[in-house]
Amino acid sequence: MILYRHPSDEENYPLAPFGPNSDSFTLVDANGNRWDVGVQNTGLLQTAPSTRASVTVILNSQDNLTSWLLGVTTSGLLTTTAISFLAGSPTLRWMGSVTGASVWGLGVLDKGQLFTEQSPAIFEETSVSFLSLKAW
Repeated sequence: MILYRHPSDEENYPLAPFGPNSDSFTLVDANGNRWDVGVQNTGLLQTAPSTRASVTVILNSQDNLTSWLLGVTTSGLLTTTAISFLAGSPTLRWMGSVTGASVWGLGVLDKGQLFTEQSPAIFEETSVSFLSLKAW
């Protein structure tokens, strides 16, 4: 499923704001403007202007042969750029929807197209606490 909603579509497709349960992340455009990237309950990706610190997001394609750097244009459109393969990069970035009602994986296909994939289960905060455990 390849889904994306541009900020200019707000009048046709009003969206929920990024909520406290959202796992949105922030990218920076070429002019230094920041954009939150989130996912709706339907799997539709969205961007919105932000003041949060930006992050670097690198995902491997589903065939695990290419690494992709996620980016954003100055108008808020998401982009992907092929980079040197990084074997340790994930193929999906899991994100809670803007309302926290669903969980979606953001991924990149082998030609750089973004897609979302719904998790078969809804995770609660306590069920993912294993992420903070140390490996012995």
